[in-house]
Amino acid sequence: MRASLAAVVAILALVACNPTKDTPVDSGTDTGDSGHDSGQIDTATCQDMDNELGQPDAPGCAGAGGVCVSDQAACADGTLQSAFDGECTFSDGPGYCCVPPPPAASGSTCAASGGVCAPIGGCGATQGWYTPNGDECSAAYGVGSICCAPHDACEGWGVVACCSDDGATAFVADCDFGTLSCPLDGTNLTCDQDCPAFTN
Repeated sequence: MRASLAAVVAILALVACNPTKDTPVDSGTDTGDSGHDSGQIDTATCQDMDNELGQPDAPGCAGAGGVCVSDQAACADGTLQSAFDGECTFSDGPGYCCVPPPPAASGSTCAASGGVCAPIGGCGATQGWYTPNGDECSAAYGVGSICCAPHDACEGWGVVACCSDDGATAFVADCDFGTLSCPLDGTNLTCDQDCPAFTN
């Protein structure tokens, strides 16, 4: 059940939460022209070395360490930040900016991992990360709900993803207590510029 639910969530994530990408890059050096068509990438970390392609800025709710949730009850373990509620609007109504609790030393609940239950789109809107502890969220709020940790919980948002072995698809990685992982068989952590799904 966990594997099939993870597959559904990952497929929905590709559609609803795919990070915005710059123009595809090569692994060479910066050409110096305008735009972001190339960059110097540290292939060990996927991080941009000349600040052309790095992790996107996280303004508003994301910058405050928050995640957009559709139900105030989902923020029971966190802190509501009403100043940013306006950017957390869903197609079926208003949302709320919730700052999750800090991660615990260990644990298997969403709150322990430093996340809150959020719709996939709410996690993507705040450049958040999925955690592997999402089963309780889908049980409480439905298949489209995941456990989402805030933008700064892991490094590499927008520059690293889980790429399928054939390179045809890419998914948002899980952030588990500060460490990125790929929960789906047949996917591996890959720098975006090395995944054909982003560069073709």
